[in-house]
Amino acid sequence: MPTPPPADGAVRPPLTIGGDVLAERLLRERAALVEEVKARLLEEVPYYRMLPREQLAGDITEVVRHNLVLFADVLRRRRPPEGSRLRELAASAVQRAEEGVPVEHVFSAYHVGMRVVWRRVTAGAGPEELPDLVEATVLLLDHLRVLTETVVGAYVHERLQMSGQEQAGRRSVLAALLEGRTPGAEAGGLRLAEAYVVLALAVSAHPDERGEDAGARIAARRKLRRLTGALQEWAPEHTLVALDTGGGTVLLPLDGTEAADAGGTARRVDALVARAALRAGADVR
Repeated sequence: MPTPPPADGAVRPPLTIGGDVLAERLLRERAALVEEVKARLLEEVPYYRMLPREQLAGDITEVVRHNLVLFADVLRRRRPPEGSRLRELAASAVQRAEEGVPVEHVFSAYHVGMRVVWRRVTAGAGPEELPDLVEATVLLLDHLRVLTETVVGAYVHERLQMSGQEQAGRRSVLAALLEGRTPGAEAGGLRLAEAYVVLALAVSAHPDERGEDAGARIAARRKLRRLTGALQEWAPEHTLVALDTGGGTVLLPLDGTEAADAGGTARRVDALVARAALRAGADVR
């Protein structure tokens, strides 16, 4: 629980340890803290040593940086994060779920990171600063609680979505159309297009997919996610995709005008596949 304001409405002085305002210290030392957290992750959570370098330098670094800024704000405001401030952490949890990162490793990473922060927060504390130290520790625990709730909710929701009926239903619709059948109940609320372009795609391996370890599997899933996202830009709600890391089938919906313009549609399809290949970092044919 956040510490209540003074009864007389007076403005409280900022939380201070070792002569430093804690929120300002974290922001001032943010770059060094990000690197320290990443080093501890690689040492203490073996799974992170198998991640592609691109992910460590990009997504993971950004999440660590965002969490540090978020906790500095918690110390400044003296209350746990809420609302839109948690959106980026939820999005990161969704991405970890899509990539198949085990949830226990996701939580280990956050706990390792907050331990590094706690040690920095408490460094140089003297006996006279015990009240601020206690309050900062309570705020850290509250922050970790809210963070855990956010990550659990987003991660579990995404995993359910990935294995849920919606995905199975869309694949059933795709299979029915390829077989020349009119989809029945499996179509659900999906509006069928007047016509479709059928793509049979072969996808090469991304350079980071070499090997049999977890890093290679994550790289393959990242490639698949990027490829699928790029192809669905054709019509986000209506493109039907059945892909694995080696390729598969895609149905691109057309309206009557597009179906009649074979040349224009072919050029759009070629451009779409080229963009998808670039985003996936793999050859797509």
